Amino acid sequence: MREIFIEKQKDLWHCSTRTQVHNCTFTRERNLNDTNVDPDLAERLGVAYADDFAKSPTWTQWKGEEPDADLQAFFDALPGDRMLDVGCGWARYVYRFLDQGLQYIGIDHSPEMVRLAQDAYPDQQFELMSYRKLEFPEASFDGLWCCCTFSGEPKHNMPTVLAGLKRILVTGGVMMVVMPAVYESHEELEKHPDGTPHLHHAHYDLDELAAMLEQSGFTVLATTHHWADGAMSVLVQK
Repeated sequence: MREIFIEKQKDLWHCSTRTQVHNCTFTRERNLNDTNVDPDLAERLGVAYADDFAKSPTWTQWKGEEPDADLQAFFDALPGDRMLDVGCGWARYVYRFLDQGLQYIGIDHSPEMVRLAQDAYPDQQFELMSYRKLEFPEASFDGLWCCCTFSGEPKHNMPTVLAGLKRILVTGGVMMVVMPAVYESHEELEKHPDGTPHLHHAHYDLDELAAMLEQSGFTVLATTHHWADGAMSVLVQK
């Protein structure tokens, strides 16, 4: 396993639209010890948030850096050309996958995000599907791309999620997991001022993320900190 550190920069919390918007909501109540959040509640909150985001002009103004190094590492490690974009959002990186000649499928649990993706790439396959309820046969894909996909998933449910993802990978297939880079591991259910749930956040440190993937039966090929972009990644193999 190799570990790469790229230009440490303090107080960068976002690599995705979800966490970027979260930076603007500190007036809401925060509890950094919410470790038993119901996964179904977390998903409902995530879907509502993503749908609202897709209906706003914010996504068209997103200026975040593309994860070039992670994309290249993913392409280099792929044993074949069948890939699944897990949490494709508005299809931001689809052109990169198509440029590589990959057989692309994208899934997202947000109907509005799937609508945006399909509008952008009408000839590509996008499915309204949760990564917790994957409707693919075993060994369907050579690679899984998961960019900021699990930021809203309760940590206690990740072993179940990862077992489902491992099932649809071929033996020798790879998965790239890109997540926000934070300076302490924590989990929180963010609430509105009236006490109703707003959004669940699960933040990892890099060692924790890699260990969780190893414990789920994957082999860690590389870990990377992209401090300047506020992101980190783990490349694993089944």
